Amino acid sequence: HTLTGDAANHAWGVMDALADTDFPDIRTKCAIHSSSGSILLIPREGGHLFRMYVDLGEVPADDDHRVRQTPLEEIIRRAQQILRPYTLDVKEVAWHSVYEVGHRLTSGFDNRERVAHPNVFLLGDACHTHSAKAGQGMNVSMQDGWNLGWKLGQVLSGMAPVELVPTYSEERKEIAKNLIDFDKEWSTLMAKPTSELGDPNEVAEFYTKTAEFPAGFMTEYRPSLLTTDATGQALAQGYPIGKRFKSALVERSCDTNVKHLGHLHRADGRWRVYVFADAASPRAEDSK
Repeated sequence: HTLTGDAANHAWGVMDALADTDFPDIRTKCAIHSSSGSILLIPREGGHLFRMYVDLGEVPADDDHRVRQTPLEEIIRRAQQILRPYTLDVKEVAWHSVYEVGHRLTSGFDNRERVAHPNVFLLGDACHTHSAKAGQGMNVSMQDGWNLGWKLGQVLSGMAPVELVPTYSEERKEIAKNLIDFDKEWSTLMAKPTSELGDPNEVAEFYTKTAEFPAGFMTEYRPSLLTTDATGQALAQGYPIGKRFKSALVERSCDTNVKHLGHLHRADGRWRVYVFADAASPRAEDSK
């Protein structure tokens, strides 16, 4: 299989830095747009470091090598320029890199074209490449692994037929295509000059509107060997068939303790049935 797609000819530098700054929102995830470019700021774990994705501007299509050789000092200088009139005094950089945005998708996720039952699979960055500014690389790739892992476990343990395995490619290739479409819109919006942005809240509104996508909650699989069509939806109102089962705080009936639903079971391959009581009290007359 081959990765096909194109590059956006737009370069970004990224660094995990420890710095002194008077920028007031340094510990808040935010997008910064100025006449000198854009920054996506993400506070790191621990409360000391922050990650900055720094706009390095347009690059010639044949100058990718020069882009990758951009020194750390240039990334810092561009970040300082974008942040003005605020100051940024970088004390230490734990990690940095430079990349050019590219959107590519593999032609297949397994080797079904050569064998009756696929036994070679592609996952994660081997299947889809995109920008690194919304967490979708790790999150979507982990979903690829989870999707394939539980299916292989069920088949190898004799709990499911071998026909279950090809649904991995069927389900995840469509999600990868959605990922590329989402990232093209997101990375283009992040790279827009301030003069081309309409509403000042355009970036924030887009990110809020699509936040569930990189987290995996907007994934909705089509009817297949695993997923029934909408005729069965009446049995589970509020839980769309084919979508991820969301976790939530619930009161456990056996001991009235409030627990997060997703923390009450292990990922051990077992199937589970969840039963939810009606909103009305079970002792109410009209509930009998």
